[in-house]
Amino acid sequence: MGWNSCMRRCAAGWSRTYRRF
Repeated sequence: MGWNSCMRRCAAGWSRTYRRF
């Protein structure tokens, strides 16, 4: 599973919109 990879890449991108994590 490559969730960690997406969470770190996506979180850094849409983290501004979804500031939940």
